[in-house]
Formats: sequence, structure tokens, C-alpha cells
Amino acid sequence: QEQQRNYLIVVNPGTVDPVTGERSLPMLTFWFGGDFAKHVEEWTDEGIMKDCMETLETICGTGEVPPPLDYAVTRWGKETYSRGAFVYVPPGVDSDRELQTMSEPVFGEPLPKPPVRKTRSSVKLEDRPPPKPS
Repeated sequence: QEQQRNYLIVVNPGTVDPVTGERSLPMLTFWFGGDFAKHVEEWTDEGIMKDCMETLETICGTGEVPPPLDYAVTRWGKETYSRGAFVYVPPGVDSDRELQTMSEPVFGEPLPKPPVRKTRSSVKLEDRPPPKPS
């Protein structure tokens, strides 16, 4: 018996940096939910991508969708520290300053940093330039 598939597909058409004018590429994200998400975490990255591409082909009705330039697969349900938590920074907020503040320990020693997997497009916070003074 096939499990019910719970998807949320989010399209980000890309943004333009108001200072530099640099344009980001469009991005499509798949979010899996419910028990299906736990099941998907056991799949290989390639199996997850195959499922995503088949879903897009079904939605588009074209039978063939071009492959992505890059992709990253996360398994938040297995992530010891956040279990899928994420941050939304609204426009007008200094994200570098706020994220730095949130990374400070509340009390005691900070937890050890887990390893960060890199794809061609991902950047660790340590690789980013330091925040500008306010």
C-alpha cells in the first residue's frame, strides 16, 4: 500500500539586491510533510530528486522538466539540534546582526558544531564576510 504523499512546493522567482543590483537565480523547494517525510528521509538523495522531478513533470503536464542547476537535500527530522527549525527574516531587518545574536549561547557552553555538508552553492556562515557595524 502506497503512503499518502504530503508536499509543499514553494517557488522563489529570484530577488534583486537593492544595493548591488545582483540578481539571484530562481529557486524551487520541496517540503515533505507528515509520516511521508519520515519515510523520504530513508531514501537516497538521488531517489528524492527523482521523486521531485517526477512530481514536477506530473504538475506541468509536459512529460519532461529540465534538471536543476544544483540541489541540496536535507534530513531535518534526523538533525539533532534543530529538528527542522528555520528562520524567516522580514525585509528591513539586519539579518547578519540578528542571526549573529541568535547564535550566541543563552547560558553555559555552546553545543559542539555539527559538520556542514557543502554543495556547489551552499556557504557556511564562517565563509561569509563579517557583519557591517551598525
